[in-house]
Amino acid sequence: MPQHYTNELIFDLPELLIDKTHHIFTLTEEGPSEFNLVINHHAIEQDESLQNYGIKLTAEMETSLPRYQLHASGDMKVAGQDALWLIYSWLQNNQKLHQAQVHFFLDKEQGKRQGIQITATTLGGFTEEWKQTFETFLSSVKLRQDPHLATEQ
Repeated sequence: MPQHYTNELIFDLPELLIDKTHHIFTLTEEGPSEFNLVINHHAIEQDESLQNYGIKLTAEMETSLPRYQLHASGDMKVAGQDALWLIYSWLQNNQKLHQAQVHFFLDKEQGKRQGIQITATTLGGFTEEWKQTFETFLSSVKLRQDPHLATEQ
């Protein structure tokens, strides 16, 4: 059984269970927040590239998000890993939401890859304060272990 780590706990995760952890950081306890961060992860195929993943993700959002608009995209590094970033907006309940999203891949263990997605959402667009908050957060991200060590175990 693989060990699972949270901030407060370490436990053996039964093989039958799939980890669908989401980390949500917001300004308010209830209702919409002016700014929030969400981190999630999911399995990625061994041969998936960031560029192909970005094309598929953008196509999915174009069909599923009302009035979706891609404003910018590009490449960057997060925690020393190649990453893809997207900035876009869409309409939800007659309110325009703006998101900046960063994606990178990790080799979780032999033969298993994981996509990490970090998303910042704002209600009124990205002010300088929220841009700086997100950039500062991304520059602070570190991996718990070297991804190359995970493949050697």
